[in-house]
Amino acid sequence: FDRRWAEVAVAVFFAGVLLLSIAHEMWLDEWQAWLIARESHSLGELWQNLYYENSSWLWHHILFLLAKYTDY
Repeated sequence: FDRRWAEVAVAVFFAGVLLLSIAHEMWLDEWQAWLIARESHSLGELWQNLYYENSSWLWHHILFLLAKYTDY
């Protein structure tokens, strides 16, 4: 198995994931995480809003940064 084929396979995989993620509709659990991150105006407020959440705080912090630097 040539290394070049592995690189092509990885590139094709990531191109496919990118194309599919562009048309991806968020589900309720994804909207919940996104809205918590988007509507929190500071890290302190984000931490207060995450008190009752049962998911990874790291994911919400990534979404918080993404929400602050995009128009979504």
